[in-house]
Amino acid sequence: MANFSIYNTGERAPSDVTIPLVAHYTNNHNSPRSVHNSIILPLSIAGAATNPEKTATHKITIETNKPVVNLLDLFSELNCEAEGGQSSCIAFKCVSGEVITVLAAKNSR
Repeated sequence: MANFSIYNTGERAPSDVTIPLVAHYTNNHNSPRSVHNSIILPLSIAGAATNPEKTATHKITIETNKPVVNLLDLFSELNCEAEGGQSSCIAFKCVSGEVITVLAAKNSR
C-alpha cells in the first residue's frame, strides 16, 4: 500500500474532483496486471463555504415543483451553517477568488 496526500498548491480551482488511479504490477506467475480505480475529492479542495452574495458573478438556481431542497444536505461536505438547520441559499468561494451562489427555489407554475 502506498500513502499519498493531495492538496491544492495554487490559486486555480481544479478542473475535476475525480482522480483516476492506476497500479501496474506483476503477479506470482510473472503475469503483468493493472488495477484501475478512482477517488472523488471533497469540494473543499477547490474552495470553501462563504456568505451568499446577491452580486455574485456565478449563480446557480435549482428550481423544482416539489418542496425546496435543503442545500445544507445537498452540499454537506462544505460544513455550511444556517439558522434552524435549513438553507435554500449557500455560497462557495473558489481558491481562485470567484464566489458561486447556489439558490434553491420552488417553481411558481
